[in-house]
Amino acid sequence: MSSKYDIIMFTGLDRAGKSTTRKAFAEYTNQKFITWDRSFVDNFVFDEVFREKPDIGEFLRIATKFAELRTTIVFLGLSYDEINKRTLATENFEYDMVELKRVKEVYEKYLDIADELGIGIVVVDCNEKTTEQIIKETCEELDRPTRDK
Repeated sequence: MSSKYDIIMFTGLDRAGKSTTRKAFAEYTNQKFITWDRSFVDNFVFDEVFREKPDIGEFLRIATKFAELRTTIVFLGLSYDEINKRTLATENFEYDMVELKRVKEVYEKYLDIADELGIGIVVVDCNEKTTEQIIKETCEELDRPTRDK
């Protein structure tokens, strides 16, 4: 496994599997990396969609610092149906489809900005996959050569 990244942040909607995946990834890689199970991107996305428009200047400052620290963000993606299935089972509610689509758009915006600033971005489709499959896919993506900026 490559060491081009020192910090790995797992991001995605609640119930996407961030905590489970982060713990399994840390174990699989023998704690080779510093890992977080929620990235700073999550806070900006949720602020923009559900609260107030966040300060983009603050986002740029934070993202630039994490880029300097050799960070990558692993976005754990799920279908809208799977997100609602999981939240209904654990929290007894479903997201509004308009909200889910808006959240996806805002994630894409912030992840694109982070990518442009030099943060590695890995998107993993988690639908109908085991944690082991997600970890293997994540590691394969992390080992891919980086593209020229």
